[in-house]
Amino acid sequence: MSRYLAKRHEEDEFWPFGDFHLFPSLKGLSQGGISMWEEEENVVTEIALPGIKKGEIDLTFEHGLLTVCAQKAEETEDKNRKYFQRAERSFIYKLSIPGELDETAEPEASLNDGLLQIRFKKQKRLAPRSIEIRD
Repeated sequence: MSRYLAKRHEEDEFWPFGDFHLFPSLKGLSQGGISMWEEEENVVTEIALPGIKKGEIDLTFEHGLLTVCAQKAEETEDKNRKYFQRAERSFIYKLSIPGELDETAEPEASLNDGLLQIRFKKQKRLAPRSIEIRD
């Protein structure tokens, strides 16, 4: 099994404030929350998305580029203390998926316990063919 280092596209840096994070749950995402490896028939990508639900994620895959967008709105209200808080967070990851992928096969995505896993089918390799030399 081969492992690849996943890297965001630099023109799409989603957090311009260095190590300062307003939402602590996103801190893990920007510091290694992405894994990618190759299996015999698949290329697998895992992305940690704590607190994000299935309906809040938008996935697209085009020309070898996986785009993961998520947006979450949070509201907290405590009527006893007359307290109301509303926050919204969003982010975008753009990842180049390496390898020779089968463009006709639909990638499979699943979200379990805050871990998004996407499987891309690899293109089947054809056996080398013998070429006859003509006289």
